[in-house]
Amino acid sequence: MALQSVRLAAEVADRALGNGSCTSRFLSRYDRNRARCLSGRYRLQRLIQTVLGQSRVADFTAGRLREHPWLAGRLMEVIGDLRSPSALLMGPSGIGAPAGDV
Repeated sequence: MALQSVRLAAEVADRALGNGSCTSRFLSRYDRNRARCLSGRYRLQRLIQTVLGQSRVADFTAGRLREHPWLAGRLMEVIGDLRSPSALLMGPSGIGAPAGDV
């Protein structure tokens, strides 16, 4: 997430300097872009922390991840910033979650 934040900041700074528009209003684009790009990751982090804080829910979740290795792998890809959090909503083929398989 840090690298993505830096990339977003660099894009806004480059445009601001190129346009001569270094106003707080123009630079606030960074905040909007960052919120749009990273909000899913922050929600996922809060969800994981909530699950881990409740042992019964954590045990249930661990069992489901054991039953569905593709889902465990997908979660690791999302946590490792290799995929978007929305990838967790896709099935093993990457084309929508099959009914009852998540």
